[in-house]
Amino acid sequence: MNKEEATTLLRGKINELRAAPYQELVELIGKDDVDETLSASGKTYYLEATAFWDDRRRGHVRVVVSIDDGGFRAYVPLTSDFIVDEDGHFIGESDE
Repeated sequence: MNKEEATTLLRGKINELRAAPYQELVELIGKDDVDETLSASGKTYYLEATAFWDDRRRGHVRVVVSIDDGGFRAYVPLTSDFIVDEDGHFIGESDE
């Protein structure tokens, strides 16, 4: 797996989900959103987004995105995540 290429694709998916409305992220809870993506180099990557309650009482949703190429990296994918509250604020980030 080309780590630089995979990281770029991973960031793109994270940014897409960070721009999504809160309610759309809540609707992702309990479901797996899996995309097969062809990179610029022609390599196929698999992106999986999962959401779950990080703190249901406070309405915090954690979204985790992982990427692999279907090979060994499927066992140890690259991942990134974020937590968002009902007002669209990102939790635990320096510009809160």
